Amino acid sequence: MEKLINKVAVVTGAAQGIGASIVERLFADGATVVCLDVNLDKLKESILKIDKTGERAISLKCDVSNQEEVNQVFDQIYEKLGKVDILVNNAGIVRDAFFHKMTPEQWHAVINVNLNSMFYTC
Repeated sequence: MEKLINKVAVVTGAAQGIGASIVERLFADGATVVCLDVNLDKLKESILKIDKTGERAISLKCDVSNQEEVNQVFDQIYEKLGKVDILVNNAGIVRDAFFHKMTPEQWHAVINVNLNSMFYTC
């Protein structure tokens, strides 16, 4: 199916797991997919499985917890592709600690990736 031809999709946390599966589906449906992740090597490895040319699946390193970095990456996306039709905020992290034993640093890391990134990407 190619129901998403001429659509641009951005997927965060795209290197593995659910994110990689979402990328595969969007790509199969015809979208140009911009794949964002902090692990660029893993991301490129994953993307090569679906798009050897890199024309419709584009890999960009992005720490979605960093607002300035998100702004720069989205500027690149708009400059290259002109639009974003679909945004999948998939990036998420967990810290292996009970809530009441989390350090402030652990708490802020989780909130920045799992919550603030939603605001930054919009």
